[in-house]
Amino acid sequence: MQAQDKWAFALWRGRPAIWSEVAAYSFENGAWLPAGSAEVGTDGLTRTKALLEAEFGNLPDIPPFPFEDVDAAFRLEQKRLRRM
Repeated sequence: MQAQDKWAFALWRGRPAIWSEVAAYSFENGAWLPAGSAEVGTDGLTRTKALLEAEFGNLPDIPPFPFEDVDAAFRLEQKRLRRM
């Protein structure tokens, strides 16, 4: 298992979305709004940024990727797996 190092892009509930193991956003009404990471990761259809921009236009100012949070979540998951 490897920690994510960048946003994954998705189509979620008919809108562009980005997600990682610990955070997600969907693009609504011209702004990136927080979304459920598990929901987007499970229910979102994987897309590339280019495909989303072809359908919806340029995606402005994507929120910064949560490197430290993802790294912490990854370390916790590694510990949990070692205990099994």
